[in-house]
Amino acid sequence: MCISCCLPQHSHSSTYPCVQAEQERQAAVIRAEGEAEAAATISRALDKAGDAFVTFRKIEAAKAIVQALANNRNVSYIPSGSGNVLLNVPADRNQ
Repeated sequence: MCISCCLPQHSHSSTYPCVQAEQERQAAVIRAEGEAEAAATISRALDKAGDAFVTFRKIEAAKAIVQALANNRNVSYIPSGSGNVLLNVPADRNQ
């Protein structure tokens, strides 16, 4: 740590720039270590659970998308059980 920059720049200032910089550096290191640990934990969970976890997350994402679309007044749902009558598109794509 530098001594000269830790001295107050002005008599009325009590901030120490190098101390703050060191704290920010330490915070960045701790944040990076936490992110690395989280990534390792997720990787181990994926190895253990296989595709089930990925499938579960896809279902959660799809539910969130559906909920967002359902709450939007500008989105309409047209069932395609017997083909889309409005567009005259058959339901069976092999026709």
